[in-house]
Amino acid sequence: MIRELWSNFWTLVGGALTLNGQVLLVARDAPRAYLAAVLLAVAAGISLALGQSVVLFANRVPPGRFAVLVLGGGLIFLARLGLWSVAIWLVGVVSPRYALPLGVTFLAVCFGQAPQLFAVFETLPYFGASLRRVLDAYALIVVVAGLRWMLDLPVLAAFLAAGLGWLLQAFLGGLLERPLAGVRGWMWRTASGREDFVRAPDALADRPRDGGAPGRAPTDRSGDSGPVQHGE
Repeated sequence: MIRELWSNFWTLVGGALTLNGQVLLVARDAPRAYLAAVLLAVAAGISLALGQSVVLFANRVPPGRFAVLVLGGGLIFLARLGLWSVAIWLVGVVSPRYALPLGVTFLAVCFGQAPQLFAVFETLPYFGASLRRVLDAYALIVVVAGLRWMLDLPVLAAFLAAGLGWLLQAFLGGLLERPLAGVRGWMWRTASGREDFVRAPDALADRPRDGGAPGRAPTDRSGDSGPVQHGE
């Protein structure tokens, strides 16, 4: 069973990355469709968390707590996808023409996160920021393709549903951010064991350089004989 699930999982990932509508239709009707969707979403969230793990390293989070935070990042990402699915469903509720069932919408949104499995490579210097934008755009395209095939929608209708749903979930997420700020701080202190959150640029700025003081250029200690005398 595990081997079959593993094989089907990678078949699903390949079908999503290549925008293969037949694979997405088979995945939609599979007995374990929702399990595959959740596994793919959590794996993509973990990859995203690892791609941003420089923040955890900057805060010197212990290995055990590091693993908890990364797994928590995957679960939070799954919750965000659920909110996006509800937002797309709400777009369908107000639409006079197209029905967008919540269950199938959730599958399309989760399957669409297959490109985010590569988000772990965002840690690469000079490449991570560009890769993040490419993966986000790629994921949106796969979500549109999923809605197109799995709900038999025109391409434009699928794009509008995905785009408007994303904007709605971003708006709802912004409304919830302030009330949940205290909860987020508590979760950080509990999971990381640290009271204050240090941003990666701040940690790098405060790191000693070549044995010198933090944020200060090293002094020349080659000699104490005063100014260098130039030869005549």
